[in-house]
Order: sequence, then structure tokens, then C-alpha cells
Amino acid sequence: MKSLSATAFVDERGLVHELSGTLRITDSRPTTVDFSYRFSETDSPPTKPEWTRRVPRVSVIHESSTIAVENTGSAVVSAGAKGIVFVANDSVSIADRIEFSELLEPGDIAYLSLADIGDQTGNGLTDGEIRISERRPPTNESIGSPFEWKWISFESADGDRSVRIVRGSRSSDES
Repeated sequence: MKSLSATAFVDERGLVHELSGTLRITDSRPTTVDFSYRFSETDSPPTKPEWTRRVPRVSVIHESSTIAVENTGSAVVSAGAKGIVFVANDSVSIADRIEFSELLEPGDIAYLSLADIGDQTGNGLTDGEIRISERRPPTNESIGSPFEWKWISFESADGDRSVRIVRGSRSSDES
């Protein structure tokens, strides 16, 4: 069973100035969460935290049967950064780990290629091989029709930062 009690202060414009309450869950692991929220206007907008400049920004581009990963930010993607690429078609899905062997400087592009479709394992996945390189792959290794990329995730070499890019989304999940 769940119960929620809350109090809100809302002005005539519909702006919530204060919200507080308690959420209680009384099932196998009883839990109580108290929360409060307060809105206040300031004279200056918030600034981005300093650490955001160190987080690489990447874009995934699918053009001419090639999937390219471009460093669109100002931070370097370090050598040793790892990732997982997931591509699929109507009958086969391939998820493979990749690793940047070289730095990916701002403006640099790395290309993904399908080296081997592999053999089907479980859950419709195969043990295929996806490679990452600095050069556009030959046509026979391009990830083109009927394959589409579904998502790509990357983690920094030190494991401190990660990003997941999902096809069709306007933003990435960063942590």
C-alpha cells in the first residue's frame, strides 16, 4: 500500500513556491520518505559546475552506411575510454565492447565498423565484432542497411564518467 500527503503553495501564475510532504510504502519493506521543495528567485542565473568542462561531449552520426562518433565538446576523450555499441536489424542484434586506442581530440571523428556478424547466442544476440578506428571503414565493413544503431555508451578510462546515447533521443544520459 502507498500513501502520499503533501502541501503546496502555488501563486496565481501557477508557480509552485513550496511543496512538502510524506510518501509511505507499507509492503514487504516499509519505507517513509519526507520531501520538501522551495523555489526562490535570484538576481543571477546559476552557473554550470566547473567539472562539466571536463566531461567529453560526443555525437553519433549515421551517414552513407557509416556510423561516426564525433567529439563535439572541448574535453578530450582519453585513450583507454571504453564503450558498448548495440546495433540491430529485424533478426539479429549485436552488442560489442569497444575501446579507444588513441585520444579523440575535440573535432576528431572515430568510425565504427562491423567486422563480423557472428553466431547467434541467446536472446537474439550474436557474438559479432564491432571495431572503432580513425579511418572510414571499407564498404563491406560499414554498418549500413539493414542494420541500425540503437544505443552507444561510453565510459572514461578511469571509470569516473559515462554517457549513453540512444537513437532518436535529443539528449544523452550522462552520469
